Amino acid sequence: MPPQVSYALTPIGSEIAPLLTNVMQWLGTRITHIADSQQEFDNGSAAKV
Repeated sequence: MPPQVSYALTPIGSEIAPLLTNVMQWLGTRITHIADSQQEFDNGSAAKV
């Protein structure tokens, strides 16, 4: 049987964990669009700035 492991977030970790979760969820819902946009940029079809 593996040993039991426990952990606790530091105060700053407790504050940023929900924010990071929201960012990860946002990215998860848009990853296909992000990848497509990156591909367009890599292929040079994106507008040059």
